[in-house]
Amino acid sequence: MQNKGLIKWTAILLALACLYQLSFTWKSRSVEKAAVEYAQSFPAEEQASMEQYYLDSIENKTVYNVGIAQYTYKQCKEKEINLGLDLKGGMNVMLEIQVEDVVKALAGESQHDPNFIVAIEKANEALRQGTGGYIETLAEAYSEASNGAPLVDLFISPDRKDIKAGMSDDEVVKILKQETDDAIAASFNIIRSRIDHFGVVQPNIQRLPNSNRILVELPGVKEPERVRKLLQGTASLEFWTTYNGQELLPSLQRADMAVKKYLDEHKDAVVVAEAATEAPALAAEVAEEAKAEAKTGFTRERNPLLALLNPAYAGGAAIGAATAADTVAINKYLALPEARDCFPSDVRFKWGVKGEKMADGQFLLYTIKVERADGKAPLDGSAISDARATYAQTGANAEVSMAMNSNGITEWAQLTGENVGKCIAIVLDGYVYSAPVVRGKIEGGNSSISGDFTIQEAQDLANVLKSGKVPAPARIIQDTVVGPSLGQESINAGLLSFLLAFVLVLIYMGLFYRTAGWMADIALIANVFLLMGCLVSFGAVLTLPGIAGIVLTMGMAVDANVIIYERIKEELRGGKGIHAAIKDGFSNAYSAIIDGNLTTIITGIVLFVFGNGPVQGFATTLVIGILTSLFCSIFITRLLIEAIVAKWGKISFSYKWSESLLSNVHFDFIGKRKWAYIASGVVILAGVASLVFHGLNYGVEFTGGRTFVVRFDQNVSAEQVRGALENAFVEGDAATTSLEVKQYGKENQMRIVTQYKFDDTSEATTEEVETILYNALKPLYGYDITLDGFRSTQDDQNGIISADKIGPAIAKDMTTGAIFSVLFALIAIGLYIAFRFRKWQWAAGATMALIHDAFMIIAMFSMFYSVMPFNLEINQAFIAAILTIIGYSINDTVVIFDRIREYLTLYPKRDTVSTLNAALCSTLMRTLNTSGTTLVTLLAIFIFGGETIRGFVFALLIGVVVGTYSSLFIATPLAYDLQRKQVKK
Repeated sequence: MQNKGLIKWTAILLALACLYQLSFTWKSRSVEKAAVEYAQSFPAEEQASMEQYYLDSIENKTVYNVGIAQYTYKQCKEKEINLGLDLKGGMNVMLEIQVEDVVKALAGESQHDPNFIVAIEKANEALRQGTGGYIETLAEAYSEASNGAPLVDLFISPDRKDIKAGMSDDEVVKILKQETDDAIAASFNIIRSRIDHFGVVQPNIQRLPNSNRILVELPGVKEPERVRKLLQGTASLEFWTTYNGQELLPSLQRADMAVKKYLDEHKDAVVVAEAATEAPALAAEVAEEAKAEAKTGFTRERNPLLALLNPAYAGGAAIGAATAADTVAINKYLALPEARDCFPSDVRFKWGVKGEKMADGQFLLYTIKVERADGKAPLDGSAISDARATYAQTGANAEVSMAMNSNGITEWAQLTGENVGKCIAIVLDGYVYSAPVVRGKIEGGNSSISGDFTIQEAQDLANVLKSGKVPAPARIIQDTVVGPSLGQESINAGLLSFLLAFVLVLIYMGLFYRTAGWMADIALIANVFLLMGCLVSFGAVLTLPGIAGIVLTMGMAVDANVIIYERIKEELRGGKGIHAAIKDGFSNAYSAIIDGNLTTIITGIVLFVFGNGPVQGFATTLVIGILTSLFCSIFITRLLIEAIVAKWGKISFSYKWSESLLSNVHFDFIGKRKWAYIASGVVILAGVASLVFHGLNYGVEFTGGRTFVVRFDQNVSAEQVRGALENAFVEGDAATTSLEVKQYGKENQMRIVTQYKFDDTSEATTEEVETILYNALKPLYGYDITLDGFRSTQDDQNGIISADKIGPAIAKDMTTGAIFSVLFALIAIGLYIAFRFRKWQWAAGATMALIHDAFMIIAMFSMFYSVMPFNLEINQAFIAAILTIIGYSINDTVVIFDRIREYLTLYPKRDTVSTLNAALCSTLMRTLNTSGTTLVTLLAIFIFGGETIRGFVFALLIGVVVGTYSSLFIATPLAYDLQRKQVKK
């Protein structure tokens, strides 16, 4: 092999890079372990908050020094292995911004126009059906309902300068789309700000492209009701007058003395800030605190308030700055009556929305002046007509131009006129976004807010200002809650299945291929190490399906080694020496290996594009695993084999019993194809009958509805739970019939699916459903469980430990995505086969075999979903299984096609049937070996991998068996039948 040195250094550098990436996970875990040990010194009810405080206190402090760089705890967390919600517990929420409300607000009084109401209804229907853009549909429907009346008539207003009389419908549509996009962006920023202040570690908040939806993933959340209210709450934009922060510094000093006196008199009081002095601090933390005390002159013993709230940053409306970890303690201190009495009675304190660069990333504390007797702000967001980000006249920085409507012009002029030289705070959701200084009285309503803004920061502030003008409420359309205890169970099950499958594959290869098999095992270990390092490097999220992807990758990783080893054994049987056999074996195997793995990568890419979070996690691990497997199988294994040959002069590729196993098989696959067609036809007909009369068990992802996993304090049966719930969900005059109850893992856990009011995803209905569950299931508990206890997802709690809610809109989108994903995978693979093998008949045979495999799995799910003790429903995971099997089966088929192509070239005068049979028989050992290792790994996951993915793995098990069968008995025979005329000619 050429370039051995380059390959060795590449492998070493990759290993070092992966070790470096994985070290951040180790470091963050060690810090969290220290936090747990620290929290254990506090009462049980305070341990969770004290653990979180410890982590917050060192969030921005160096905890990991690698010599060339230093990393804070926050940076380590960002670089560690990301666990999905199914492993970590937490909450996944899909929010949909109500474009209807945005458009109505822009229309003003015109929203009562009968034609506009008709247009809105049609646009809403198009949104539900996913048949067109909301604004475009609205424009077309209004034109149709009003007999061609111009759209501009609905939205023209004295307060709007961008929409003018005489504009075409296309111009108005463009403006409306921009306005709705800005409203959605504002809602996104508001939600992101709320989550940032909620205290969740590693939240994932993303706006889905080309849609009005926002995805929020919150690991470790244990208060889902609070999160739902937080995310769906209406934003409140206000303008407040302020105090000069420096003028209140004497009051702050008196408050500091009052807090010190209070703490001295209440030694037994638990104050969060005190914890930091007792924490088992890191050396870097101690050094940071020493520097801070030397810089400010304040210590936590003498100046408990000033040591946390740095007055050095007082200026404008701010009285000081503090780290995020200290804001809770400062709020508690300032809320003490003794401290409150030190300040003017009309002052209120509000934190800045984000850390400021001028305050070293700390949060400024602003002093708000409450002048009205009712305690309300002098001006709110309803006074704004427009806000835009522009570049300042100097061109150096961005600024925000803001215009008031006719109602707000007078109030704004009065407010600015009375506060010249002072700051006016722009407050949203209780946080200060900006506090510009008023340079002079502003008449006419047009203002400019300048500062050290980037264009993105200016755009964000403009969107915040416009959020007061255009309400864009968010509605939850999908909601999944996984309790931490269930997440830990998933981790345990996943690790057990992973380790067992890993060991089984290692033993299998070693026992079958002897020394070469053990070399493949070393490459497999290297593959897993590289795979984990790559997952961390790319920031991929590891989910339970992702672990299944890793395990499946291990089963498929040996496929390349099996192909290579079988080719080497063929060369050795042909009389070649060991060196020539190894060289030719590797060379002749490359084509089949690359073709087979590329088709699987295609399905992985389709999975990633069309799948949701867990499915994307599976696709990510599958694709990365295939790439690392190729590197390890082709290069690492060869380096090891050639090293052994160079030292010992030989290497064994088999034991005596496996040396010629299945090497002399002569089976007439083509001649027996009609029997295979009949067998498949019988199963297909049975499947069609089952689909017609029995149907499929569609999951809530495709039908909409609610799913709960409920844990009891004692073993219960599905019949008991079903009987308790039989008449619980009553809608109209009859009980809801769509109720499913099945055991979920342990005998004290049940999975309950209901479509009761599934089209109403409001928080009130969610609470109603959970209350119905509680009242119906309460008698099945051995103690008097409370409603709050039943609804809680805390560790070691009975009651609801997982909940999933999907509205009809998202269900329809998932159904459409699933159909397209399978079609795209089949088309992409068919085109690739046609390109590689130059004949459409091969592509057609392979594609029809894949359709055969997919239908077989669907038929099995239809026939057995009502009798199996585990869940067999059609959901996103099932679609992932279908696509995975398509990739697996085509891998098998391509290896056979590749050998057929080779034999047709080597033996051009041999009759085609003999050539096809010879190619099928020569690859039989490889086919059965690969299927065997894959089945072994899947069986390990099926038995030990946990209830969450059992149905998913069951589909894979069926698919591997059917895919192996179709590769031998369906794909090649079909391709032969399609070109029989050409063959005869």
